[in-house]
Amino acid sequence: MVGPSEGNGGTNGMVFMCTGIQPDTKQNELYLATKKLNATFIRDKNTKTYDLRTTHLVVGSLLKTEKFLCALAAGIPLVGEDFIWESEREGRWLQDKIQEFDIGNPEHPMRTNSKFFIPTLSERQAVKASGGTFKEWHVVVLIENKDGNRQQEIYRRLLEIGGAKVERWTIKHLQDQMKEIEERQSKLKEMNKQLEDIKKDLLDIKKKIRSGKEMRLERKEKEVNCEKMARKKAEFEDHLRAVTLDFIISHPNMLINPINQKQGDAFQELLNHNDRTAKVPVVAYVFVGDCLTKEVWPKAQNYNIKEEQIIRLLCSGERKTEMLKAHLEDN
Repeated sequence: MVGPSEGNGGTNGMVFMCTGIQPDTKQNELYLATKKLNATFIRDKNTKTYDLRTTHLVVGSLLKTEKFLCALAAGIPLVGEDFIWESEREGRWLQDKIQEFDIGNPEHPMRTNSKFFIPTLSERQAVKASGGTFKEWHVVVLIENKDGNRQQEIYRRLLEIGGAKVERWTIKHLQDQMKEIEERQSKLKEMNKQLEDIKKDLLDIKKKIRSGKEMRLERKEKEVNCEKMARKKAEFEDHLRAVTLDFIISHPNMLINPINQKQGDAFQELLNHNDRTAKVPVVAYVFVGDCLTKEVWPKAQNYNIKEEQIIRLLCSGERKTEMLKAHLEDN
């Protein structure tokens, strides 16, 4: 829990958090410096979870931590400690120079030899204002490990901060959704066939001699039926888009020896069903972070949880050996 003085003590609206800054004594010094300028500094000892009220993130080292990625997605300033120390010396917050202090500045010293691409603050703010990096994503996050659901919740929050629509669906719920999608896709094919038949009939009528009351009535009836079917088809397509996912965010560990075997079997069944029907990309969670830190948007297929490079990157020990063996057998 955040203490009263740290959660609500700043009266100027500025709320700082930090990442990659150790030890506690250094954080204490930053806390006291920000307090002098009437701002709030939330130290790790109070909470290590990204606080949505954060207006500035103080970065000690460039690592893809929860707070670093959330701050990137939120479009807030990412500054080094020098922003606080120089502001303290000036006796005011140097917000007028925030673009210079932000590590998105290509000239910032922390960018030297950095493997991350960090857009300028103005660019990040523009993306956030337009809806966020993930604004058109509709996703489910399924990650469970020995730490429980913490990683799953971290990535749900990160995606939501970036503008994604995140469903809190379980494996069972997702299986049910895929069955519904399969049924609706089948129904949509039938509707497309019916609509094409009506259009063909209507075209045949138009080609005939346009005379006689009976002919005109038949044509009118076909036109009305065509309009009704087109509206119904559009409604079906809208609903299908609403329930169709763009990504399932997960971890290769979910495939073999997860928390319990029953869960692992259910997840494998889900993937098999997905391969036959919806074909939603099932990607490793690192895809999300790479979308925020790479200059060229990464290709989702390279992050498939069954890909050898992903297994080598994210799995370890016996599980890694077992996963690689299964990968070779599949190929």
